[in-house]
Amino acid sequence: PAVPNLGAAPALKTPATPAGNANTPLGDRATRLAALEMSLAEAVANGAKLTVPTLTADQPADVTLTLPAEFGQAVRDEAAKNQLSDAAAAVNITSVLSGDGFAVTPDATQSQPLVAGTPTEFHWSVTAAQPDAKNLHADVGADLIGAGSDRLNLGSVTSSSGGFKLTPRVLGAGILILIAALVVAGLARSRGGPSRSASARRNARRARQEPRPVTLSENEI
Repeated sequence: PAVPNLGAAPALKTPATPAGNANTPLGDRATRLAALEMSLAEAVANGAKLTVPTLTADQPADVTLTLPAEFGQAVRDEAAKNQLSDAAAAVNITSVLSGDGFAVTPDATQSQPLVAGTPTEFHWSVTAAQPDAKNLHADVGADLIGAGSDRLNLGSVTSSSGGFKLTPRVLGAGILILIAALVVAGLARSRGGPSRSASARRNARRARQEPRPVTLSENEI
């Protein structure tokens, strides 16, 4: 009997790969925390400011670290990208100030809650112990306490000094520069007119003050 023509066998369909969405895993938690740490460290480097006034040895001054108000929104946005919104629901910002040759109060790590739409500020009283003290720097961190406890290292912010330190070395150099300027100015004035000795100047004044004898010619006698 004739074999019936059953036609070509139907092709097997490969299951479609689901498109990525907000619930697609981005890696393990450690990987996502590292990505969040990197992005927030960049935000701190671009937006944080450490303000240092002119410092004089043995004179305390107020030093301020400021994270802008926009930093709170950056934390929420980056946490959402890395599926860590639950962990970043509550965040404490930490900072400690240090620098060679400086006495800093308080010298321990400070912590403040991150408030949306509000700048985060840290203050220290700083005294330069010696004229050649090195620049200050503030180490910044973030504790994610919304779900569990995760600590992020957000890098360091260096000082933007408001002026130079008036030290004895600087003061002495300034005096030497002033003396040199006065000497140059005196030389310039002396070159502008005739150079005469003190005795020559006295003789000239005397000659102007004494009456000169009148000489009559023979026709006038």
